[in-house]
Amino acid sequence: MNKIYYLVFLLTISLSSCSDSTDIEPELSSTNEILSFKLLSSLNTGIQNDYEATISNNEISITLPYNTNLTELISTFETYANIIQVNGIPQVSAVTSNDFSNPLTYSAIAKNSDVKNYVVTINIEEPPLVTAQNVGIVNSTFVNSFSSNSFGWGTNLTG
Repeated sequence: MNKIYYLVFLLTISLSSCSDSTDIEPELSSTNEILSFKLLSSLNTGIQNDYEATISNNEISITLPYNTNLTELISTFETYANIIQVNGIPQVSAVTSNDFSNPLTYSAIAKNSDVKNYVVTINIEEPPLVTAQNVGIVNSTFVNSFSSNSFGWGTNLTG
């Protein structure tokens, strides 16, 4: 009989120490960082190389070559945020295209709904400088005679 009381006592203690897990709400993550941001040539036909952005505070900056079409670029990004949005539209890394003609705000939204906004700016390199050497005018006789003569309006230079 003592053994039965002892077992009932142990069972009562075991059951009383258990708590109902439905009373505890899980803590939602507040992580809303964008860790990296890239434009890859394999996803963007208008660029010939891969480009990685600089992320500083809430600004993402990347420089592309002169004459790059910015209207339909697909970004690749890494994040711990629950969702990334641009103007309320969910973004999928390496899938969603955007028009980067003007700076865009990427909103990184954590599971607890905290938001961190990143302004993404695409800079374009200056156009290449046109010189006599890079357009194929290397004949010094032609360059010297051209620069030493003054030609009037309508002068025929083909001869």
